Amino acid sequence: MNRRLLVLAFAVLVIGLCFSISSWSVSESEIVGTYVNRNYRNPIAELPHMPDTLVLLPQGHLISRYYGRGSYTIEMHGLGKKLLLKPGSGSAVAPSMVGIDVSIDRDLRLIMSTDFDQYYEKLE
Repeated sequence: MNRRLLVLAFAVLVIGLCFSISSWSVSESEIVGTYVNRNYRNPIAELPHMPDTLVLLPQGHLISRYYGRGSYTIEMHGLGKKLLLKPGSGSAVAPSMVGIDVSIDRDLRLIMSTDFDQYYEKLE
């Protein structure tokens, strides 16, 4: 009986780990696309607090009303990947490190804040 519980606990741990590192397998071709900002009304000044459409182009370029014409890089963080969004030159906006949320049942999301449930959701 104890051995079965140990095997079951190990299986649950492995499955949980697989779900937690799903952003690890995301490639640039999957990230490229158009995103819309959701839940943007928040008191945090460093986050976009207006409706915004973020277009991530190939070769690390981005276009956005909030970030302007800037760039992005995909970086490894722990067991997953994150995006560093860098605004265009002359912008007063600070660079943002955002998480990548990959789920089977919804479109890819770029997580700006988990506390305020603010994210960019991929449209295409």
